Amino acid sequence: MVKVNDTLRFVLPMFYNKEIGINANFFMNKFFKGAYTSDFNNPQYDDKLILVYLYSVDNEFTEFEEKLKSCFNLESYIDLNDDLVYYVMDIPEEYKDDYTLILTKLFDKLSPILKLKIMKMWELSDDDGLFRIITGQESYIGANIEDEIVNFNTEVYVESI
Repeated sequence: MVKVNDTLRFVLPMFYNKEIGINANFFMNKFFKGAYTSDFNNPQYDDKLILVYLYSVDNEFTEFEEKLKSCFNLESYIDLNDDLVYYVMDIPEEYKDDYTLILTKLFDKLSPILKLKIMKMWELSDDDGLFRIITGQESYIGANIEDEIVNFNTEVYVESI
């Protein structure tokens, strides 16, 4: 099960690009394990997007990995163990201010471009909790976002021992 966090909801859509097929289904494929903005054991990756995937030798994973590498300038690719890999990507320069707003939970202040990407990536309608949050109709604290429990401490990747 994937841990839903602010990185997944608000940072991952910065990389959405419908024209080249970079959408929720691309990122959240059957290998996807999580999205984070920090790694407890690797502080040099703080404030970057870290995508964790279950490694596989099958063609579907290979095709995903090749597309990811061809579409984005990956800072790092790390084999965590025989089963997990993660990819590190810089937050796009045009979204640095949005990223700061995300860290401070000011989601209704996000740029119109990022709000639109969030709406498109998650296919939001005006009755979705996430839509109401980014449009300022509802506070993030206490909001019912698809019945998920909001945990503010899930943005850091910690490798299980």
